[in-house]
Order: sequence, then C-alpha cells, then structure tokens
Amino acid sequence: MYLAVFFRNFLAGGLCHVGLGVNAIQTGIVLRRLGVHVDVFGVPEPDDVLKKLKELPETPTHVVIEAVWLDIPALKRLVAAFPGTLFAVRAHSQVGFLQVEPPAVRIIREMIELARTTPNLTVSANSPRLAHFLRVAYSTPCTYLPNLYDLEHKRHQHPHDPGVLRIASFGALRLLKNHMTAAAAALLIAQHEGKKVEFWVSVNREENAGAKGILTAMRNLYSGLDYAKLVESPWEPWKAFRKTISKMDLYLQVSFTETFNLTVADAISEGVPAVVSDAIDWAPSDWVAKADSVEDVSRVGLRLLHDHQAPQQGLLALEQYMHHGIQTWVSYLENSTPI
Repeated sequence: MYLAVFFRNFLAGGLCHVGLGVNAIQTGIVLRRLGVHVDVFGVPEPDDVLKKLKELPETPTHVVIEAVWLDIPALKRLVAAFPGTLFAVRAHSQVGFLQVEPPAVRIIREMIELARTTPNLTVSANSPRLAHFLRVAYSTPCTYLPNLYDLEHKRHQHPHDPGVLRIASFGALRLLKNHMTAAAAALLIAQHEGKKVEFWVSVNREENAGAKGILTAMRNLYSGLDYAKLVESPWEPWKAFRKTISKMDLYLQVSFTETFNLTVADAISEGVPAVVSDAIDWAPSDWVAKADSVEDVSRVGLRLLHDHQAPQQGLLALEQYMHHGIQTWVSYLENSTPI
C-alpha cells in the first residue's frame, strides 16, 4: 500500500507549522515507523492535490485529505482522475466548532451525498464523537481516523525559576478555545502560590474576526498588575514551539470543544502537566476541570503543580491513546482494498 497525506499549506515555499500540517507530518512519521509507505504533501490550493498526484511516479492506493477545505468540484475531479485510489477526507472539527465554519458544514453535507455514489470516496473524522454523529444523523458511513503523535522525541530540559510561574494557553485565538478563563485561572493560581506569573499565549496569527478582541481582553485583564505578565508568544515552527512549551510549569487548555488538541500532547511530551476540559477526552480524568469555572481550573492546576507523578500520568494516557490510534489506522489501511 502507498498512502499520500495532503494538508493545506498557507506558507509559500515551506511546510506550514500550524496544527493540520504538524498533524499530517506526525501521522507520516508514526506510520513510516510501522513500515507503511507514506508521503506527506502541503499544497496551497485544492487543484494542487490533483496536480501533485499526477506528478508522482507511483499512484497511491490511499489518499487522506486533512480537514474540509476541498470544494466538491475539486473533489469530483480527484476521484474521477484516480478511480483506483481510495480517498478519505478527514474532518478535524467537533460539532460545536462547526458553528463558526458554515462553509465546512455545507461541504460535509455535499461530500456525504457524493460518497453515496462514489465507491472510492469516504467521509472521515478524527473524533469518534463526530464520526458517530455523522453516521447516525445522515445514515452514512464515516471512518474514524484518530490523530497520531510521535512519542519518540528527546525532551528539552530547562531550568525553572522557583519565584515565577510560567503558565500557558497556546493555540489559535478563537472564542471556543476559552483562553480568557485560562488567563483568569492563572491569576488565581499565582495569588494562591504567592508567586509572580507569566501567562503565555500565541499571537501574530489573527485568522478570525474575534482574535483581536480576545487578545485585547487578556491584555486588559493583566494590565497594571505587579505580579502578573501577559507574554505574547509569536507562532513558531513546531520544533521551536516544543522548546517554548517545555519552559512552562503548567499548561491550560480548557476549550469548550475539541477533537484531539495537539498542544496538550506537546505539553505532555515535554513533561508539562495540563488542565483540560472534558472535550479533551483522552487526557487523564483527574486533569479535567469545568471549562466555565475559573475556580475549578485553578483548583486542578494547583494540584497538578504539586503532583510529581502528573507528567508520567499524562504520558501514559497519551501512550494508551496512541496504541488504539495506531491499531485503527493499520486496520483501515489493511482492510480498505483499492478498487
């Protein structure tokens, strides 16, 4: 078998460092280690997928398109040009997040109808909850293909300042990411510990209308405090980001909706415990806090700060997730036979 994975690359001349690109590359790394022939491609426009496939010396048996960004005409051209290749378009958004992506909802609905009459096309999701919803609501097959994450990384070692807490809530500035609750919880944690705090957030990628408002709200929350500082950390290539997140004492990711959340996996792989919402259902259950409760987020965060077993607990949870994820991908590739 030969798998080609495509993601949308927004950076001209290089691999996109945002989540979908990182996830596609991670998928390739993990599956190659298992002996699967995998290539990963970042392309800027829908028709570039077809162009790249025509350039390849060998035709893939399987193609996975990361996220819903190909329009239906482009998808029709793909499946028609390569009738012996199995195409899977993998949705990365939970139902709650789709409310801010109306075009993606329309494409998913149209793709479901196209798949009913197209034997080499399948709708896929990286969340079992989204896959279940689509199967039941629209009486359609939906393949569950979870995120894969390469755990064979050398952990970075950084000295931590005992007098300053470094707490972060990285990722896109989107309303449903709930960064403001995380920012407020960091203040409560610092006051309880009697320490200064640096609260780190990702900036310089304002991809939605609400991004500026979220950042302004956090700036106002921290303005004039002598014990707290908002650190605006520009988006970085993934390897550099791993070094940045390794400097944190605690990570907060209390999103209202998620499917996997790559940055929590990054934190865990660097030995940093994370307070999460119940939307991140693969994390340890006692890392979960009420997403709309600053007090509960701070309570769980304080416990994790002083739990020396927490980093190992998080790694075990990620390893268990990965074990099932690898089995799922291998089963899909072995049991879906090209036409």
